[in-house]
Order: sequence, then structure tokens, then C-alpha cells
Amino acid sequence: MPLNIFIIILILLLKANADSPSLTINRSKSHKDKSGDYTPLVVSLSTEDKAEKVKPVDLICIVDVSGSMSGEPLALVKESLKYLVKLMNETDNFALVTFSGSSYFVNNLTKMTEENKNLILYNIENLRVIGDTNIYSGLEKGLQLLKNDYSSGDRIASMILLSDGADNYYYDRVVSMFENLIVKEGKKDYVFTLYTFGYGSYYDYNLMNSIALIKDGSYFNIDKLSDVNDAFLKIYGSLSTV
Repeated sequence: MPLNIFIIILILLLKANADSPSLTINRSKSHKDKSGDYTPLVVSLSTEDKAEKVKPVDLICIVDVSGSMSGEPLALVKESLKYLVKLMNETDNFALVTFSGSSYFVNNLTKMTEENKNLILYNIENLRVIGDTNIYSGLEKGLQLLKNDYSSGDRIASMILLSDGADNYYYDRVVSMFENLIVKEGKKDYVFTLYTFGYGSYYDYNLMNSIALIKDGSYFNIDKLSDVNDAFLKIYGSLSTV
């Protein structure tokens, strides 16, 4: 069997049982054929356990509770948040910020123990809609929770904005205002990601996508709970593993 085919088959077989196969190929200095012209290759393959690479996550959810989120959008937001909370580990932290015309801390970054999860789930269930939509206010409040630069630590940080994107205050300036705030607060070089989830029938794709791109995130359109499952599994997987 040609050597290159053998190597490909070997990797495929081991990949089924290993997360990160690492292949090393070297010329052997101690083995030659009779002619002395051919030196066999020494192939070694090692694997790494993905569990050793997991980092705890600090997740800040910024939730739109304005009047435009009334009914099905807010109900789906609640189910989304409950799913996120239940999926997180005890080493993770979770924070909840709500905004309408102004913004509020529902809970600060909190260890996701079973007791704390129950309290957070209670707070989520009791979210109510009121007022207009000031997305910048929510982003501003969420940024306040990022006290540390995560670039060299043992934790990963991310913010998730959940909204229909129908801003009533600074529609055409939300992105530039938040970018300027990050610089003003001295957090331009902070390592964190920003994702956006769009709800409702009239979500603003352009605004929500532009906000996500501020910090290397992605926009997800949420029409049903399975969309949240897929989106958060992608986010959580990319955050918690290096």
C-alpha cells in the first residue's frame, strides 16, 4: 500500500476515537535498505483529550424587554435563556441585563451552581415588557461587567444581545457609539466576543449583524427554539475550547 494512503487511513481510523490527532513524520537514521538509497519513514500519531482544553465561560446576556418584544418574541427569549442556563457548567458565570428605554442589572456575573441556576431561572420567567428600545443602553450596561482582559487568563468572555433590533433611540449610531465606548472605557484590546440573536417578524438584520461584527461575533436569526439550540452549541463550543 502506498505510504500516503496508509497515513490517511490511519488518521481517519484514530480520529473516530480522538479529538485532536497529531501526526509526526521523520526519516529514520538507523534503518536503511540493502542498497542504502532508501530510508523508511517513522510515523507517530498522538492524541489529546478535548476535556483538557475546556475553559470556563463568563456569559453576559443583554435582553430586550421593550414593547416590540411583547408576546411570542419575549416568550421565545425566555425559553432561549432557560436553555442557555441549563447547558452551562458550575465553573461558568452568567449575567443578565435587561433594557428598554434604559437598562438594568438583573443579576451580576454569577457562578452557575444548581442553587444559583434556580434563582436565575426564576428571574428569567418574571421578565416583563415595557417602554421603547434603546439597544445602546443595554450594550453599555453589559460592557460594565467586563472588568478584566481575558486574553491571557483561564476564562473566556462573551456577550449575547437578544433583541428584535428595532432601536428607537440611536438606530444609525448604535455601532459607532458602542465602538467609541469600548475605546473610551479602555477595553479596545479586551478579548471577548459579541453575538446577536434576532427575534420577531421585524428584526433588523443589518443592525444586528453590524453589532455582532464589532467584536468578531455572529448574528443568528431565532424563529424557533431549535435555532437557539444550534446557535448556542456553536457559540459555547467555540468559547469553551481553544
